[in-house]
Amino acid sequence: MTINELKVELDLNPRAAIEVFNSINNAICIRKNRYLFIDDLTGVCYLFNKNGMIDETTKLKIIGLFTFEYNDTLTTIILPDGIKKIEDYAFRNCTSLNRIEIPDTISCIEPSAFIGCTSLKQIVFKNKTMDEIKKIRDFPWERYKSRIICKES
Repeated sequence: MTINELKVELDLNPRAAIEVFNSINNAICIRKNRYLFIDDLTGVCYLFNKNGMIDETTKLKIIGLFTFEYNDTLTTIILPDGIKKIEDYAFRNCTSLNRIEIPDTISCIEPSAFIGCTSLKQIVFKNKTMDEIKKIRDFPWERYKSRIICKES
């Protein structure tokens, strides 16, 4: 599902936003009445509140333990600005994930965040040099160095 398709669904069911989110595969409840939606077409993440509105006031800061675990449909994800930490097993066994874009706000990626991501080919860091990537707390950069891409926005 794309963001535009989701917006149509929410417009058709304005009083049932939570039911809409619970019925689609690429929406994950990350906190009470907060949903992280990943656009199938672009991989861009959006944070929604309980009313089905994009939530700009509450910035997502952590991709927590097991958030995307065993999601075998996720191929690309672009994490939103403001993410500071990716916890262990956040993407565990996402076997179709081949590309992830990480914002320059990241300061910690725990060692097992991408364990079992057998198709992961590109870990793109926005506005970070390799020296800055090496300083990201807990990130086992040597394990992934052949897949790291530094990208300027």
